[in-house]
Amino acid sequence: MARRANLLDVSAFLSASADRIRRELVPPVRAIALEAIEVFADAANVDVPDATDAAPVENALADLCFMAAGELRSLEARLESAGDRQDQLLIACEQLRRRVVAAVTAYERRVSPSAPATATVVDAAELAKAIAIRAAYARFRYSLPTHPGGDPGAVRRAVRGASLALATLVAEPAFRAARLSDRLLIKSLRMRTSDCNLGDSDLSPAAGLLSDLAACADLLRGVNLRHELVVHDTELINSTLAKAGGPMPPPILAGALSPLYGRDEELDDHLRRLARQGRSEPVYSVLERLQKEINR
Repeated sequence: MARRANLLDVSAFLSASADRIRRELVPPVRAIALEAIEVFADAANVDVPDATDAAPVENALADLCFMAAGELRSLEARLESAGDRQDQLLIACEQLRRRVVAAVTAYERRVSPSAPATATVVDAAELAKAIAIRAAYARFRYSLPTHPGGDPGAVRRAVRGASLALATLVAEPAFRAARLSDRLLIKSLRMRTSDCNLGDSDLSPAAGLLSDLAACADLLRGVNLRHELVVHDTELINSTLAKAGGPMPPPILAGALSPLYGRDEELDDHLRRLARQGRSEPVYSVLERLQKEINR
């Protein structure tokens, strides 16, 4: 089922009309989602004996299925109410398709005989994509020009710099794995950037564009909320702080923590310094802060 959901290429409909999306994309997405809902609902309603060794595992599986069925029902209802807005239809289809893949993958790994009973399921391929896109978003955020103030020349230079930053982000191989809602947002900002008339004496639209770009970069921090990144970051931070023997040498620590790039600006700054033989101790202080934030 996950394989069939992966074959549904929502991005192929980026230029399609809402009517075509309703005809050709929505039916197969809804069909596979409803199939998954039925499977999870049946699995969640299985009676599990309490007095057996298998009960904790099966109860955990039933809980997983119950939550997956509920999430899929909610997303399927959102798709049904998306109306005729092309962008909303695409986003709803992509969210539902992704959730089917994630839920079915989690289910299949949970029922695998080799899966630990208490394991938190994270798809390795999805995790690698999420780490890559988070790093790409961070590079985009750091490459955006600072607010130019009211100087016309500085505003024009900032818009050109922002245009380059957007083009660089879109050219990143990881960007193909970005959420469709993120890609549509970036697409609209690129169109506004290309339409921005820098020869006009009134640069207020350009200033507004720069403000929206800064807001977009901040919004993209939401990538940190992806389930696979939350699980990965928690495990990596906890394991790094739990290692005995004192701080790791800077080059080793920088390599070990490189998948966290983009999670926290202070940590990113220290990781860049570590690459130049900085001190390890400040990094551990940041990790302790992040650990407290995670465990709240």
